[in-house]
Amino acid sequence: FLHLAISLSLLILSILIKPASKFIAIIIVLYFLKFLIFNFRNKAIYLIYISVFAIIIQVVGVKYQFGNYTTSYIDVVTFHNYVGSKAKCFENNTNYVEKNNPRANYLFTYKVKEQNEIAKNDFIDQIKNNKIYLLKAYFVNVLENISVGNLVVSDGNNIKKTTYFEMAKSIFYKISVFQNLFLTIIGFVLGIYFMFKNKKTNVFYAFVGFMVFYIVLISGISSDQGDRFSIVVYPFCILLIAKFLQEDVTFIKLK
Repeated sequence: FLHLAISLSLLILSILIKPASKFIAIIIVLYFLKFLIFNFRNKAIYLIYISVFAIIIQVVGVKYQFGNYTTSYIDVVTFHNYVGSKAKCFENNTNYVEKNNPRANYLFTYKVKEQNEIAKNDFIDQIKNNKIYLLKAYFVNVLENISVGNLVVSDGNNIKKTTYFEMAKSIFYKISVFQNLFLTIIGFVLGIYFMFKNKKTNVFYAFVGFMVFYIVLISGISSDQGDRFSIVVYPFCILLIAKFLQEDVTFIKLK
């Protein structure tokens, strides 16, 4: 139970860093809820209480400072500036530009609470009147994020004027593109596979599969990010590949 309490508390605390992880945290906590209730006298459960209390402080603090009970406004505003703006560009047959985005510049002229309301209303309006381009913008974002290499590598500058710099930069960037494409796509497919295969027999791999599946999909709320989103699931993708090779491929060979 100590190991479970540590894991759940860290997962809950991750909401303070990445608000999108709240859905993963809620689902996994609900899954273990009966076990948590059964062990409510265990001292390790205080780790979970402390992490939940930290989230409550954040939510109350945001309410006091900006006017809404939420951990962060970043998810709604990001969706507005990347997906909603790109959908409008598709609708109007214009090019989407991340920097100096007119819709983003307009949104940031308002206070944080007002930004949240404008972004929500825009999302509702586009769901009603522009859903095809909204979906297109989302899936284009996902495809862009999993097919582009590491932007830190591509933006590197040859300060010392090293002769082999550009060649090395090109090689490392191509490696990062391959990593992104291969691990993200394979991990996504295996994530779905293990979710359905192990949802009753081996819950751990089902959870890992769900996490990879969820993180790849959630990357679509932003665009032009390279592997910034997918790099965090690489270890889990490698784990799923290893599990697949160990069990399924070995079974096929034996058969």
